[in-house]
Amino acid sequence: MTTYIGRYAHHYTNHPVVNPDFIFLDGPNNFYVTGKVEKFTVNNFSMQPMGCDILKFENYLLPGTIILADGRSANMRFLQTNFIRRWRMLRLYDSDLNILILDEEPLGLWNKEQLDFYDK
Repeated sequence: MTTYIGRYAHHYTNHPVVNPDFIFLDGPNNFYVTGKVEKFTVNNFSMQPMGCDILKFENYLLPGTIILADGRSANMRFLQTNFIRRWRMLRLYDSDLNILILDEEPLGLWNKEQLDFYDK
């Protein structure tokens, strides 16, 4: 457990050093989150997972980065609300999928070629 800009959330303590262009958000189960902040925990049936990891490295992500979550609507709304950059959210209610796409102009030639490839 931790706080992110004054809000309770949870995070991993060991991140790989990568800059992904696709992130699948599907964990952890809130019963695997350890610790408490001000006696608050998500280790309860009535609580929802609320990961904040992606917010911490958002500034490194390239335009066109995709985040896909199987469910986790509350967590995806938390991310979208707290992201600084421009993200477009798609909700596929029938499939219970949520998708965020970093919707910005390319950073340069290589990023433009990557975005062009995605559009094909």
